[in-house]
Amino acid sequence: ANAQLNPDAIFHGKPADVEAVLASPIIASPLHLLEIVMPVAGGEAVVVTSAERARSLRRPPVHLLGAGEKVTHRAVSQAPHLTSGPLKSAMARAFQQSGTKADEMDLLSLYDCYTIMVATTIEDAGLCAPGQFGAWLGDHDLSHKGDKPLNTHGGQLGFGQSDLAGGMTHVVEAVRQLRGEAGERQIGKAGLALVTGNGATMSEATALVLGAA
Repeated sequence: ANAQLNPDAIFHGKPADVEAVLASPIIASPLHLLEIVMPVAGGEAVVVTSAERARSLRRPPVHLLGAGEKVTHRAVSQAPHLTSGPLKSAMARAFQQSGTKADEMDLLSLYDCYTIMVATTIEDAGLCAPGQFGAWLGDHDLSHKGDKPLNTHGGQLGFGQSDLAGGMTHVVEAVRQLRGEAGERQIGKAGLALVTGNGATMSEATALVLGAA
């Protein structure tokens, strides 16, 4: 649904409801085709500079308030857990460094290579208890007008995953939202954003807390 407000998204103009997702072919049980990212071509970039220099630039800056990184394994057979991952530690570090908490985030810009990745990230962030993502989801609105805006650009599931640039789309969207430059999908309050990324087999994770100037 969020991708419908982003003309650059691969699924813009092609909405899919729950029934359509569940009717798409099973690729790796229990994941359906529409629960898995579509590889696309594309690129993203950000400019990183000092806070001092950023104040003199024409565009309002977005500040990196906290960051975390964690690697726990390579092959999924070596994963310490299958229902939790290294993002838990990475996010905890980013929150600690920034002096913030998960429930203070105005935007969740979460790596979503598969639907299950969003579920485990929400749980590992502490927004709900382990195994309670389904109930949590039913209580919240993830649209740009909702109480928990999530992947307002459509996420990789709706926007497309342009290889390594796929994760960068989450950074770019967070910057646009925190600058108030997201157009018709602009969220109401835009002060803090959580951005996550993961690689390999849920083994390598990074987390950022970004703040508006």
